[in-house]
Amino acid sequence: MYPEIVLSKLEKPKLLHELAGDYLYKDILSLDSVRKPSIIPKLLQALALQITGEVSLTELGETAGCDRNTVIRYLDLLRKTFVIFTLPALARNQRNEIRKTRKVYFWDNYFWRTHQQQEIDLIREKDAVFDAYEFKWSPSKKVKIPESFSKEYKVGSFMEIHRKNYPAVLL
Repeated sequence: MYPEIVLSKLEKPKLLHELAGDYLYKDILSLDSVRKPSIIPKLLQALALQITGEVSLTELGETAGCDRNTVIRYLDLLRKTFVIFTLPALARNQRNEIRKTRKVYFWDNYFWRTHQQQEIDLIREKDAVFDAYEFKWSPSKKVKIPESFSKEYKVGSFMEIHRKNYPAVLL
């Protein structure tokens, strides 16, 4: 591929970021008029920081620099373009349970895959160091980090998570 041959390792993440942004904006802009596209990355980052937590639309607006109605509209666009999905709170006992809150999740949480079908289920990056996680049901099926990943990226840790060790991992 042309970009792989010409681009250095430092340029590849920048290109990938630009390509992802171009496709994201193309999908979103084709659905609705977005007056301030610069809000979208700020909103996505604010959502990522609140992942697994209840989402406050007002707080998202403050972080992204827009009002609550804009947040609602942009979240709807991100939902329609399959970037995020929302889960409402389960509430059967109407008096004692919170029912107006929601959690927002990303459809595609940072995985890595090659054309040769090598894959890592979850990647977490901090300061250009990557922690990799592989999820398996069976603890007897041993996995190791793909050599092509460890050659290309600086690996901080690799962890296999399965049904017998996941409670310990969460602690």
